[in-house]
Amino acid sequence: MRNLLTGEDAKFGMDLGFFLLKYKQQMVNTRALYIVEPKLEKGKVIKFGIAGEKTGESWKRLRDYQIQYGDEDRINDCKGVWIWYCGITKYDPNTSDANSEVRKTETNLKRVFKSRTEKGRGTERITINPQKLIDYIQNHKFYDEDPDMKKREEIKVRSSQRQAKIKGKVYEIDKLIKIKTAKGKKLVEVKWKGYKETTFEPYKTIKEDYPEGVASLEKKTRNT
Repeated sequence: MRNLLTGEDAKFGMDLGFFLLKYKQQMVNTRALYIVEPKLEKGKVIKFGIAGEKTGESWKRLRDYQIQYGDEDRINDCKGVWIWYCGITKYDPNTSDANSEVRKTETNLKRVFKSRTEKGRGTERITINPQKLIDYIQNHKFYDEDPDMKKREEIKVRSSQRQAKIKGKVYEIDKLIKIKTAKGKKLVEVKWKGYKETTFEPYKTIKEDYPEGVASLEKKTRNT
């Protein structure tokens, strides 16, 4: 997650209206975790939340804040919103809301700073120095998680290493296809439950994991 506010802006924050003008293009197709402070409640309440979680339109959500609280006004200093942090990630529809980096970070902020929540006003409104929230975010990294990625990686690793057990995980054998010898090594072709493709695994490994299956396959091979 990358904070759009850098340099002096990151140190002192900035008016939300100016922020939206400056960073509009960078917020296209993103999810965002933001920390804002309505000037009406300056020094009292910090609000954090998520923008663009379901659509990638993070700019629009923050624009709604600007409309709600109005623009900064020299005559009335209660108008406007100050933004302290805006961390963005690229919006990926394949990553569910619950598995997104912004959601994981927000959930942990709620948990860690629960005692600072403003009573009766929601778990995202807290009384705290915004820099403490920013420090927590920068020191605790979470990542978008594609639920299908783990399965794809397991297939890739198994195919490259030709092992029945990957990092201690035992894959369930659907059926054994055949036994062959290649380059002096005895191999068993295995069909795994939940996967379409087959792989050739070391004969010794499969025999240790599924001795009755190997015995049955060898008997069948002898009789053909």
